[in-house]
Amino acid sequence: MLHTDLSGIAAPETTPSGQAVQAGKPLHVLLVEDDPAWQQAIAELLKMHVACLTLDIAAQEVDAMHYFTKQHPDLVLLDYRLANGGDGLHLASRLLQAGFSSGQLLLISGSLASELPEHSLEWIPKTHLASRLPDWLATRYPFCFSTECNKI
Repeated sequence: MLHTDLSGIAAPETTPSGQAVQAGKPLHVLLVEDDPAWQQAIAELLKMHVACLTLDIAAQEVDAMHYFTKQHPDLVLLDYRLANGGDGLHLASRLLQAGFSSGQLLLISGSLASELPEHSLEWIPKTHLASRLPDWLATRYPFCFSTECNKI
């Protein structure tokens, strides 16, 4: 488990789930990814495109649920295949049952679309994250691209 504060943004009035957000609050992202190389790559990608965020990284479902209940992230990026037989879709189901909005979840996967079971979550293949994630964030979290941030 890792918690990192990654610098500056002004927050929106609401998140995609409709929750109010404090002005100047960083976007809080929970990344659920078991591969350290992908953890680092995705963290760097977020840092390049989001002016201010806090990032928690969990490699397993149990750690992700711990962060979810303690940190209340604005967004969860979750890998489809996790170590030890973990499954991002199973985790997404648990998060939705706990009251998280599907608009706050993004499935990322190295698998082909045809290899994924049927699901209703938005997803981006890992091979396209660098080109698609910034646009995905910009449409849902436009405040992420501001340069002002109050670190909390």
